[in-house]
Amino acid sequence: MSGFVSLILPTCLLMVAVMVADVHGKCSAWNTIQNSHICKKNQVLSIGFTKNNPIKCDQEFDSTSLPVDPLRITYADAKQKTDYLMIMVDPDAPYPNNPICRYYLHWMVDNILGVDLMAGNIKNGNIIMEYTRPNPPSRSSDHRYQIFLLLSPKTQISAIKKRCGFDLHAFLHKYKLCNSPVALFQFKAAAGLT
Repeated sequence: MSGFVSLILPTCLLMVAVMVADVHGKCSAWNTIQNSHICKKNQVLSIGFTKNNPIKCDQEFDSTSLPVDPLRITYADAKQKTDYLMIMVDPDAPYPNNPICRYYLHWMVDNILGVDLMAGNIKNGNIIMEYTRPNPPSRSSDHRYQIFLLLSPKTQISAIKKRCGFDLHAFLHKYKLCNSPVALFQFKAAAGLT
C-alpha cells in the first residue's frame, strides 16, 4: 500500500498507563509521559513504510522522506466492537526550544471501530481534524510526533478549529480521557534538506 506508513501496536508490547486527573483539571500522569521517552518500554513497537520495512519507535526521518498520505495505523489487538480515538500531535512546534504551538494537532480520528483498526482502516472513523504530514521549519532540530490511541469518549467531540496550540491536557480532561490510554507511539522528523 504505497503512500502509507504502517503503525503496528501489539498489546503485549504497549506502554499502558493509568492516568489520573489532578485538581487543576490536567491529566498529571500525561505530563510524565509527554516529558519522558515514550518508547523506552516499547522497544519492539515499530512503524514501517511497507510491511517488510519496519522502523523502531523513536526512529528519526528527514521530513521530506515521509509520505504526504495519512499514516496507516493498525492495532491488531483492538476489541472488535470497541470505538477508539487516535490523536497525533507535535509537542515541539514550531521549534523545540520555543514550542509556542505545543501539541500542534496533525490528525484526530474518533469512533474508529476496533475491527477497522485491526485492519488498518481508520478512514471509516469520524475525522475530527484532517491529516497533515510532519513538516518542521528549516533550521529546526528534530520534532517528536506522538500518536495516542485511546478509548473513544462517551460524548461527541466538538469541532476543533485550530492546530497550533491544541491544548491536549484540557481536551483529555474535558472528555474524561485521562484514564483511557491504550497505546503510545513516537517518531521524529527533522526539517528536510533543501
